[in-house]
Amino acid sequence: MRKALLKILGLMTAFLICLSFALALDQTEAYAAEGGIASDVFVYVPFGEGRSVNISLTDVGGRTCLFLPSDMSVTGVVFHYDTESEEIRFADGTVLVPDTAVDISRYLSKDTGDGSRVLTLTTVKAGAEASYDIYVMQSANIPSVFITSSDPAHGRTYVDESKSNKATGSMTMLTSSGAVVYDGALSQIKARGNTTFNADKKAYQIKLGAAVDLTQTSSAQANKTWILLANAYDPTLIHNTAAYRMADSFGLNAPDCRPVDLYYDGIYRGNYLLCEKVQTGTGRVEIPDLEKMTDDANSGKDLSKLQTATGANRYGDIYQYVTGVKTPDSYDGGYLLELDNAYYKGERSYFITSTGVAFVVKSPENCSKEEMIYISEYVEEMISASLNGGVNPMTEKSVWDYIDLKSLARFFVLQETVCNADSFASSNYFYLAGAGEPMVAGPVWDFDDSYGIRDDRTSAEGFVGGTFIEPFMNLPEFRKEVKNFVSSGTYTKAVSGKIDTYVSEIAASQKMNRILWNDSDQMYTKLESYDADITYMKNYAASRVKWLKGVFATW
Repeated sequence: MRKALLKILGLMTAFLICLSFALALDQTEAYAAEGGIASDVFVYVPFGEGRSVNISLTDVGGRTCLFLPSDMSVTGVVFHYDTESEEIRFADGTVLVPDTAVDISRYLSKDTGDGSRVLTLTTVKAGAEASYDIYVMQSANIPSVFITSSDPAHGRTYVDESKSNKATGSMTMLTSSGAVVYDGALSQIKARGNTTFNADKKAYQIKLGAAVDLTQTSSAQANKTWILLANAYDPTLIHNTAAYRMADSFGLNAPDCRPVDLYYDGIYRGNYLLCEKVQTGTGRVEIPDLEKMTDDANSGKDLSKLQTATGANRYGDIYQYVTGVKTPDSYDGGYLLELDNAYYKGERSYFITSTGVAFVVKSPENCSKEEMIYISEYVEEMISASLNGGVNPMTEKSVWDYIDLKSLARFFVLQETVCNADSFASSNYFYLAGAGEPMVAGPVWDFDDSYGIRDDRTSAEGFVGGTFIEPFMNLPEFRKEVKNFVSSGTYTKAVSGKIDTYVSEIAASQKMNRILWNDSDQMYTKLESYDADITYMKNYAASRVKWLKGVFATW
């Protein structure tokens, strides 16, 4: 099969930012009736002296698309190609002169209706002409993230195959104006998620070579580990953003986040939500580091390779722990728990309460037997108190000695406000700092299947509830706390008028994302347009809040 090589080096001039791209055409494919460009077409995005990242042209539904990040301009491009073997022309017949800047904006069509503009090029080789179209789309307002694999054999396809597959690489993150946020190593890249892992558009966890605040909120938020949420099942792409920022307004612990455009090994992968990982540590869940204390007490051991076993605490609750782990001297605090009834069996350390609710100990991940007994009995005593009018019959402690009333009430209100289908079923976190301090609800996490997009949650009326929270809903103190908060100005302000802001922020990016992923498998059905999905979200949110305020007014 004959190959024609077209190398294009672009220079974008809006902020003296350069853009270059190299096109490699398979003549058989390019000259075919349907048109097309070989998959190794790419664009160089320079940043700083001598550094660049690349973007491949992407075939989507028979169209060749060029998805550009926010910090680009198309007013000046310099083309480079092999003049001895071929000639390149624009649609008006103008011949491209190598190393000469051209304003390609005058060759772009008007918006085709989906946010793209067409650039038509004609190649002349050995007397034969072929024309092809490139559908150019550009993001705006949000940063761009470029991940490059260290080893091509361990690229995105390898990472996407299994959550156990891990790779290394490098990453460059640029602001919407082209400033560098991070440019360095990635010590780990891996796919993540439970149900969402089954989506074509994968979510990722990345680990930087150095601690950096990628959301540019505060130097105190600098960290190595970050999450790139795909929002694959959320047609609006803003459910998580809306919920996290609402939680922050509620005074709950919520991950800082911001939308980005992700490019993985040169290929555009869509609109993602970059956010903090739910984990213990500075700038995250700031509690005693029991994970480190446990590791220190077991110096020289690889705890992840030790076997697990099960046991039962004095209340008969079954727990799983890691055998051979020495318990540190102090272990009455520093626990990060996840209420997870769906996926707990795949974790290292977990326990099941008398009511059948499963909790995973996320930190420390490899719990000793003593640690598991302590935390499982603590939670069981709290549940017993919730079931007995708010007082534990054995310890005579109030349930609010075990769990913080304010955080639990507001956590509950958040789950109900957005009608989160995972409410008190999965991805619900709690943390215990130490003896004498009640457990706190949060950080909040995972709201992609909220706002009524699940078939079983399309009605804006009715509690989501859950086995864990239902006993608390009958306690007078809890009901009073919920009622007072929902009737406050803090709640009213937090739930009103924010959706349009989030929509505006990703307006251009979501168009690119929708073109790229429109035909992918979805758990939930998208409506006929993004605007229709947003209208549905707004209407559902308004109806939900109205119903909740009516119910809580009588509490």
